[in-house]
Amino acid sequence: MVCGYVLIIATVVVADATDRAKLETFDQNRDGRVEGFERTREAEHAMRDQGRDTGRALAPILGIPLTAIWYTLLFGLLYGGDWTFRKLFVRTQFPPNPMVEAEQKSGQQRVEPKPVRRDDMASRG
Repeated sequence: MVCGYVLIIATVVVADATDRAKLETFDQNRDGRVEGFERTREAEHAMRDQGRDTGRALAPILGIPLTAIWYTLLFGLLYGGDWTFRKLFVRTQFPPNPMVEAEQKSGQQRVEPKPVRRDDMASRG
């Protein structure tokens, strides 16, 4: 689960760096701001992309529950699907039990011991 969270945060960092680099291409005088003659439609579009950072701002907070949900669904799909497939399509053959085979050949039935109740034990002792 930690790897999923790290992947989300890394994606946010890369997206933020990409948007900042795109915005810096319009800053011709390198003062850190896009203003005046530098403001074109493409620059305004880049500023709008940089300003829409709600997802990036909430990623550290929402990353944990989203990662937990994702891993729960993934675990359920992989292991639940495997279990369902095995129950539906795979027939297991159990190896023969030598005790049962010996009883069948000799014709004797195995005698099961009777369960001992506590009352019987108290009366004996």
